[in-house]
This record gives sequence, C-alpha cells and structure tokens, in this order.
Amino acid sequence: MKEAIPMGMYLALPGQAAGGEKIVDILSPEEIETVEVYCSNAAAPLELRDAAILMVALNTGFRSGDIIGMKLSDIDWKNRSIRIFQ
Repeated sequence: MKEAIPMGMYLALPGQAAGGEKIVDILSPEEIETVEVYCSNAAAPLELRDAAILMVALNTGFRSGDIIGMKLSDIDWKNRSIRIFQ
C-alpha cells in the first residue's frame, strides 16, 4: 500500500503555513511583581476590571483575544472554571 504523503504530514501544508520561529517576550519576575502590586491596590471600577484581565492573563496563559471575548456566562464560579471558545 502506498502512503498518501510519504515524507510526513507537514509536506501537505502550504509553505506559508508551515514552520517558522518566533521569539516570545515574557515578563521578568520584577514585572510580574509590579502587575501583582497594581492588582492588589486596584480600587476604582476600571482598575478592578484591568486587574481582573491581568490576573486571568497571568494565571491562565489565555491569549488576549480569548480574554477580550470572554463573557460573565463563561465563568463557572461554583466549579472555579472558565470556558473559552476558539
């Protein structure tokens, strides 16, 4: 029996969709601490909103698009879980 793609599945992808490397910037420990201090000191409604967004990003690794698209109905408070749709 012949293989449909003899050299590997990656060859079936168009060249622009395949491979590549990207350097991902991450926060330093000092930057993370700054964010955590900001979040713990948040008091005004917009500060609390921003703190919630930052803490979701830091603690879950969700992408910004996933966080922006979140609704309150996506949060299961009882089971302490968040549902996202991609």
